[in-house]
Formats: sequence, C-alpha cells, structure tokens
Amino acid sequence: MASSYTLAALKTSIKDFLEDQGTDFSGSLDDLIKLAEDKCIIDLDLDIFDATGSVTLTISTQTATVPTDFMKVRSMFHTSGTTRTFMDQRTYDYLIDYWPDTSTTGTPLYWAPYTTTTVYIAPPPAVALTATARGIKRPTSLVTDTSGSWLSLYCGSLLQKACLVVAEQFNIVDERIPMWKAEYAEDLAARRIEFRHLLHKDYDLPALPQPPEGK
Repeated sequence: MASSYTLAALKTSIKDFLEDQGTDFSGSLDDLIKLAEDKCIIDLDLDIFDATGSVTLTISTQTATVPTDFMKVRSMFHTSGTTRTFMDQRTYDYLIDYWPDTSTTGTPLYWAPYTTTTVYIAPPPAVALTATARGIKRPTSLVTDTSGSWLSLYCGSLLQKACLVVAEQFNIVDERIPMWKAEYAEDLAARRIEFRHLLHKDYDLPALPQPPEGK
C-alpha cells in the first residue's frame, strides 16, 4: 500500500525532500499541490473521478460551457422529449469543415474540445437544448480536506512524487526534474495496476501498464 498523507504531512515531506524551507516556496505549496493533484487525476484515469453535469446548448451558438470543475469531457448527449441523441467527439478542424456556414442551424451531432471551459458544437442548435456531459471532475483537494483526500490516502506516494515534479519546475531545478519524473512514472504504473478494476475502459482498451522490472 502506498504512503498516505495529511496536508501538513505532505507539505513537510515536500520541503524535506527538496531541502527548501523558504517562505516563498512554503507560500506556494497549496497551488503546487493542486497542480500535482490534477496531474495524478488525469494520468490515473479512474472511473471514480467521473461525474455527469448539464451543458446548455443555445440556439445558433457553436460553443457551450462545460460543467464546473470538469477537467476532461468524455462524452455528451442531448435530450429532446424522451429521445437521447449522442454526439460524437471529433476535432475542431473536422467540425469547421463539416459545418462551415455558421448562419445555418441543425441538430447537434458532434462536439470538440475548444478551451479549458468550453466545447465546440456542430451543427449549431436550431432549438435550445440541454445536454448531459460525462467526464473527469476535479475531486475535493487535499488543500480543502486537510485530513486526507482520496489521492493522499490511497495514492500518497504518487501524489508526493507529482508534487516534487511540479515543485522542482517551480524552483527551476532542471537537473533534478528528470529524476522525479522517472520516479513518478514508475509509481503511476504500479498504481494503475493496483487500481486496474477502477480504470476507465474505452471500447478499444489500451495495453495494461506493466510493473517496473524488479518490482
């Protein structure tokens, strides 16, 4: 089982590993931990971090705002009456080529990531619709739940190594970043095997990560 941390213990560990007790560094630790959490959540890609939320599709508008705290949208569908219409994910370029005339509308069939908070829709809706998005939602941070988050309690060593990566980037200690990235990658492979029953599964399943040699 990986190490577990409270917020105070994780901060102490980071400062001890990097031998940095400076005020500026200590004052930035909350933000660095949040960045490290985001990295772990995306890289682990576990179903337990998934949630659903509503997306408003506005008439003649080709962008829509994703639900609050969504880090990645996996799928979307909209409902008219009792009929669900699933929208396929495509690239932004595909959508522009598929529906070049922004003055015409139709039934939305495709979506593409557009910005960190919006998706692009084609065709633009002819009527107002409410879509449902499913995706990775940012869970409560250890910075908020200081006694322990799911990541800090069950993937503590992974979170700590991710913190060391982003902290060295913050401190611009380029020569040590590759070492911490390698440590993080090794721990990530082990955690994805440990939690393989929780891994998000697509129709075309990726190869399961293999444990590091000698582990």
